[in-house]
Amino acid sequence: EQAEAAAAGMVRELSGLETRPVGRVRLAVLSTIASLFVVPALPRLRESYPELTLELAPATALVDLATREADLAIRTVRPAKGELVVQRLASFRLAVVRSPGLALRRGAPLAELPWLSWDAGLAHLPEARWLAAHVPGARVVFRATELATLLVAAQRGVGLLVAPSAVAERAGGLEPFEVPSAPPTEGAVWLVAHAALRPVARVAAVWDWLVGSFAQVTSGPAPAAPAGGRRGAPGRAAGRSPGGVRGACAPGATRPKPR
Repeated sequence: EQAEAAAAGMVRELSGLETRPVGRVRLAVLSTIASLFVVPALPRLRESYPELTLELAPATALVDLATREADLAIRTVRPAKGELVVQRLASFRLAVVRSPGLALRRGAPLAELPWLSWDAGLAHLPEARWLAAHVPGARVVFRATELATLLVAAQRGVGLLVAPSAVAERAGGLEPFEVPSAPPTEGAVWLVAHAALRPVARVAAVWDWLVGSFAQVTSGPAPAAPAGGRRGAPGRAAGRSPGGVRGACAPGATRPKPR
């Protein structure tokens, strides 16, 4: 706790020294979200803030924003504690997807079908929780720590995958697999910063750029969710995009051709 307080105090001191967006901003984000939604919007960031350098950090595990492992994080699980500012970037709908070439035995129980899932250490993720809740005892034939790896396995016909439908559509080569007994599940993507670092000019610039990029095809006010009693920057809300994600369409993003 003392280390966290010291780090927060240092950030508060530094935040008053910056008057314009210059320097490095480190963003923790899943590689798949980065490649499909963040990177396509980079030209607008470069045009608006040419003196900024954006660095992407792996975000499979929760990074510690208080100790500056990252300046910002995009998470699929909303933080519930800490001196954080949190804003919902988008809502998403989970879907079960498969390769068209995956042969499945007709009438087989769901638990007997081949499934792809996250490493056991990532059981808190929405996709892993969905599989545990709706297909207890699922026969998991492959586990990984990266969504990109799971998507490739699904495209190659290794098994069924629970994934955000918009991500699966943009990845290509996958089709929905209906699970009538399971209700659709919605989740969210959250933008998070340490409260002391959020006002810093370079961090604020990247925050606003991310909010604008994810809100590109939406209308209306986007709700900012408090964490630790604080609220995020105002955004625009969530109208549903064709891919099942509300507010998660970056400009310039194209869907890769199916493999």
